[in-house]
Amino acid sequence: MAAFDKALEYAQKRTQFGQPLINFEIIQEKLARMAMLIEAARSLIYRAAYYVDDYLKFKIDPRAMGALAGAAKVYGTEVANYVIDEAIQIHGGYGYFEEFDVERYWRDHRVTRIYEGTNEINLLTITDALRRGVWKP
Repeated sequence: MAAFDKALEYAQKRTQFGQPLINFEIIQEKLARMAMLIEAARSLIYRAAYYVDDYLKFKIDPRAMGALAGAAKVYGTEVANYVIDEAIQIHGGYGYFEEFDVERYWRDHRVTRIYEGTNEINLLTITDALRRGVWKP
């Protein structure tokens, strides 16, 4: 994810109090959490894609596929929002400057929670599949 890459690069290059930002524990924690969440989102997206590709083979109810795809979309967009927000935080005031891309990532990302079904509608799809018993995580 580009925002993570920019944050990591910035933390390695930017110095404060005579040392790179990445040497500070709070920055390390932010980067570790960002990396962990990105990997979890990526895994969920791959799992959803796997089942969508082979749904006939696995005889999966289309509502279950919709729930899993919806879960991947909602979780992925929420993780992206978190990662971009933390990338801005790591950049400090520079996070708002156009010269640093993280400001643009935040602006461009906002729509992802709206198109292809809002996150709220996707949550209803998940709940419907759970209620009907056609999908269980």
